[in-house]
Amino acid sequence: MRKPALMGNWKMNKDLSSAISFVGEFFKLAPDVGGRIDIVLFPPFPLIKPMVDVIRSGARRSDLVEVGAQDMHPAERGAFTGAVSGLCLKSVGANYVIVGHSERRWIFGDDDATVASKLRTAITMTFHTVLCVGETIEIRKAGKHFSFLESQLDSAFADIDINKAADISIAYEPVWAIGTGVNATIAEVGPMVDMIRRWADGAGFPGGGNSLRILYGGSVNEENSAELYAVDGVDGFLVGGASLEAFTFAAILDSMNKRL
Repeated sequence: MRKPALMGNWKMNKDLSSAISFVGEFFKLAPDVGGRIDIVLFPPFPLIKPMVDVIRSGARRSDLVEVGAQDMHPAERGAFTGAVSGLCLKSVGANYVIVGHSERRWIFGDDDATVASKLRTAITMTFHTVLCVGETIEIRKAGKHFSFLESQLDSAFADIDINKAADISIAYEPVWAIGTGVNATIAEVGPMVDMIRRWADGAGFPGGGNSLRILYGGSVNEENSAELYAVDGVDGFLVGGASLEAFTFAAILDSMNKRL
């Protein structure tokens, strides 16, 4: 059984005060999902430890939320100014990490080799890893979106023992739908999810494609989450802007909880 997940990527938003306030509000608003849905927040690096501390102090609700990192350097240590290692992230309580987010690829220049290197390190360090894949609007209009995703997946896992990759989620995030307010339709999302599962079958993914958790990311909000969650094979969301407010994030969680 694939466990659903709701993940919030805060990107370069929030300060310490607003992050702590978010946790308190979310604990009040979030439905009791009884551990049936994994909930993960990805704050900026400096907020990881404070977030872990405030969540753990949340009494009976302290097990509701996990904390992760938005990126990591593939090296354990070294002269890499401005970068953060997995070793450092683990030491402050981050259990999840995002690899290959479209903004890392398209803005910061993480090529396929870099993403693959980060993925190898994340798996080796036993992070719960979220690998992001997705096409630009130009690639989709050219009808190359399936082959493009397949190439991203092939490259990411090229030098990885697939049998050690069980603790990975794939986030399908069409670049043209991130932060634009334009959402991929059910007719667009469904075939991409199916393609990822077929790829996982062919790659020998542990348990086959049906065991792989696939998330959707791309302008998800409290108004469209129920419809998107009804897409066959979508196991949850990697949410951007709508994860910044406790009310909207809790509303998305509620829409998922009602379908369990």
